[in-house]
Parts: sequence; C-alpha cells; structure tokens
Amino acid sequence: METRTVVRKFLGHTAQLTDASFSPDSRWLVTSAMDCTIRLWDVPTGHLVDEFSTERACISLDFSPTGIALATAHVDCLGLYLWTNKTLFTKVTLKAITPTDEPPMIDLPEHPEYQDEEVEEEIKTEDEYTSPEQLDKDMVTMSGLAASRWQNLLNIDIIKRRNKPKEPPKAPKAAPFFLPTVPTLNPDVQFDLGSNDQDNSGSKILAPINFVNLTDFGKLLKTTKQTNNFAPVIEKLKTLGPSMIDFEIKCLAPEGGGSVEVMLQFLRCIESMLQSNKDFEIAESCLGVFLKANGSTVAQEEALRSYLTNIATCHDVTWNRLQERLMYGICVVQNMKNL
Repeated sequence: METRTVVRKFLGHTAQLTDASFSPDSRWLVTSAMDCTIRLWDVPTGHLVDEFSTERACISLDFSPTGIALATAHVDCLGLYLWTNKTLFTKVTLKAITPTDEPPMIDLPEHPEYQDEEVEEEIKTEDEYTSPEQLDKDMVTMSGLAASRWQNLLNIDIIKRRNKPKEPPKAPKAAPFFLPTVPTLNPDVQFDLGSNDQDNSGSKILAPINFVNLTDFGKLLKTTKQTNNFAPVIEKLKTLGPSMIDFEIKCLAPEGGGSVEVMLQFLRCIESMLQSNKDFEIAESCLGVFLKANGSTVAQEEALRSYLTNIATCHDVTWNRLQERLMYGICVVQNMKNL
C-alpha cells in the first residue's frame, strides 16, 4: 500500500462490480458484477480460469474458511446458493480463458413448489487436458520417470557392494559317487576326500578378441545404423531398471561381447537425445555410465574418441542454456527473499 503500485489488472466485467473475495490460500480471486457473471481469477498468473453467468445478478459472495464451497446471494432471491469447489474432490485442469468469451449460463436451483416446469441440468464433461510430449523444441524436457531410475546409475557399483552379504551362503560339499581310497597297511579302508578338490579361484573364461555376442539391446542399437531411428532404443532404456541399464552398457564393449560399431551407435543415440532436448536426465546419466565403464576402450579407439567432440558440443549447448535459466530463477528468488 505504501508504494501504491498496480501489480494486477483483472479485466472482463462489463457492468458495476458487486463483490469480490479471495480464497483461503489467497491464490484465487472471485468477483461478481451486475452483468450477471461470476468470474474466478488466478492471482499469480493474472489469468481468468473459470466463469459462468446466472439469470439474476450476484450481489454478494464469499468463500468458506476451508475453501470447500462458495456462497452467493442474488437479486430478488431470499436464499443463499452454495457452489462446490471441484478441485478438492477431483482432478480439474484450470486453463486460461479469454475474458471476452461468452460465459456459460447456469440455472439457479429453486424449490419444487416454485418451479413452473422441470428442467434437467445438463452436466458438461470437460475433456481432460493432455500435456504434449514437448512444450517447445528449445526447452529441455525430462522423461518423467522416477528420480531413482537415473540418480542411482552412477553409484550402482557402490550400492551393489553395500548390499552384498559379507559371507555368502555356502552349499554343503557333495561327496562323489565313487570314493577314492588310500592304500594303507591297516585293514581299515580310508577315503581320500581331498583328491578331487581343485583350486579354480584364479581361473576365468577368456573370450576371443573378435567374439561378438550382442544382447537384445545391443542388437537394437545395431539396427539403427541403417534406419537412423533411435526412438525404439530410447523407449527400451525407459523400461529397464538401473542395474539392467548398467549391465547393457557394459556389454556394449568388445570385452563384454559387443563391438566398437555398437558403442559408436550408442554415442549417436545420446547425441540425438541431447539435440532433441528430450529425456535430458536419462541421456546425461547413461553417458556418465558409458564413459565410466568403457573409458579405456573409448581412449584406445580413434572413432569413439573423435566422436566425443560432437557429444561435448551438444552437451555444452544444452547445459549452458539450462544453467542460465536455473541461475536466473535462483537470483530472482534470492532477490525476492531479501526484499
């Protein structure tokens, strides 16, 4: 009040205002006028979000203390009318309405003794608003998946070590069908139970250098070389859990049965996600796991090493734009808090 600065203007009524009231949380402002209309305004955005007209003008209105109902009084009507707040009981999408649009007419309910004829109230079902996949091509869009699906990817090894039991259960040693005997001078038979024990702790299976055994995800990546369509690969990633994503990415390297060709296609898939500004958090987390698990292979292969330049360029462009918006929002909030 000291500055006397107008911060919001709500235009739309065509006659004298009769009353106005704020909702309990001060987010909405409901107004009435002699033009027989009642309008609901969203204060933070300044948009008209709901309106209707009645046969008789509303002369007074007010919200209930909890915001469940709106009470109105009308010209030449002795009673009060209660309007239920639907947003408290069902999902309602409030969209901005043009103030110049003609508001719908709603009949005021009357006692049956004073009704000349029975009027059936038509309930208009509002189509549920469906958000588009991407609001704007220049806006960074998240996948909408749970944060645990991608936040744990970079620390999946730590989580596995922490959840691993200290002493795994040991299976009982099974005796062989034919027990070997030890020759002795005594008539008692002695069995050599340790003759079949073999120390396999240091053994491992070595795959051939050119051995390729792609997983289903790897095969899906390989097909993108001809189609250049990474949509099926991205949808496959969304269905996998953190442990499975970590496994599939590690299997792309030649040591895991993959190939350099498949690894290059994976980098192209990440580049496509960054260029489209879709599924940003999935692209960043998968790229981090890829470099962490296959960093040595990428450093040795010239094709992979050179392609990282394209990835770095796309990453910098997207992240710098996002960081600029985030820092602007943080600065505005900090400035408002210091007022």
